[in-house]
Amino acid sequence: VAALAEDRAIRAASGRLAAAFIQVRERTLQRVLRDHARWNEEAIQHLSARVEDRWIDDNLGPDFAATHDLAYVMVLDGSNRVVYLARDGVRLKSDLDAIMRSSKGIQPLIAAARAASDGNAAASPLAFQGDSVHLAVAALLDGGAPVGGDDVNESKAVLLVTRKLDGEGMRK
Repeated sequence: VAALAEDRAIRAASGRLAAAFIQVRERTLQRVLRDHARWNEEAIQHLSARVEDRWIDDNLGPDFAATHDLAYVMVLDGSNRVVYLARDGVRLKSDLDAIMRSSKGIQPLIAAARAASDGNAAASPLAFQGDSVHLAVAALLDGGAPVGGDDVNESKAVLLVTRKLDGEGMRK
């Protein structure tokens, strides 16, 4: 009986430790995204109005993904069209409808990010393209404007990033 109680206590402590780790990882991902969603007006144009592949690759490509341990990096325009999508730093061509269908919970995060006036990212663990990930979403904002001032996301474009929640991701 004592061994059973000790086993339960160890499992409960492990669960609390894993939950705390996941919360810290989520907050870190939100901070990374909040910092990287603030761009100057020219950059926002490259990401929404006149998309320039080279600029996007240079700023959101393999180096960005590797530096921040990101599995997916995606930019959606105001109509939820994919402007940029990469997995592990490699650009993909994908059907957003398929992504939205396979990723329950993504739409509320996108809506929350677009509604946030403070530039904060919305984040949650969820299944994305068959992987267990932390997904964070932030509206693209004009980094030259004061928060809450003229930094309104007129394009309604959003930046989405994910980190895997697998054993390897947990070890990192």
